[in-house]
Amino acid sequence: MEKYNYPEVFVKGLHDGKYCIVQTNNEFYLIEKERLGRDGDRNKVYTNIIYEEILNYVDLVEARIQIDIVVVPEFTLDKKELKGIFVKKDTPLCLIEVKGIQPYVFIKEGDNIDEKDKIAYTITGKGEVRVTKSPCKGIVLLVINLPWEQPEKYILAVVSKDDAREVIIRKS
Repeated sequence: MEKYNYPEVFVKGLHDGKYCIVQTNNEFYLIEKERLGRDGDRNKVYTNIIYEEILNYVDLVEARIQIDIVVVPEFTLDKKELKGIFVKKDTPLCLIEVKGIQPYVFIKEGDNIDEKDKIAYTITGKGEVRVTKSPCKGIVLLVINLPWEQPEKYILAVVSKDDAREVIIRKS
């Protein structure tokens, strides 16, 4: 059985997370936050936060990201290098809401999707199955589950391929 690696989201600046990604020139390095020196440039540090808290940095009305972020679709400490998606502040997002009694989203962070691709099934209160199709194309940046809401909800954020940059994050 393959081990599932959860996605992690890192936001610019120092926050409460355990790990940091430090950007030097055009390279990114993963370190434990406690190893980060006090004299580090805060503009080059990205700290991991609780995944759902990324909603605090998304303008849901204007559909924009409000801070520079790095999303690591499969975060693991077992590898020497991780792949991440770097997105700058004020990048426009395509936001998709999937809501129902039993939503099932079958895309994940880092996936490429096209307009009208099937991205989720939802079982309604009447037991009907509804299909959610993507209204946009691009790279899936965030898949945020809000299970405490009734009915259960997912908020998906898709970014244009031109607005996202794939980065390699090396372990320090």
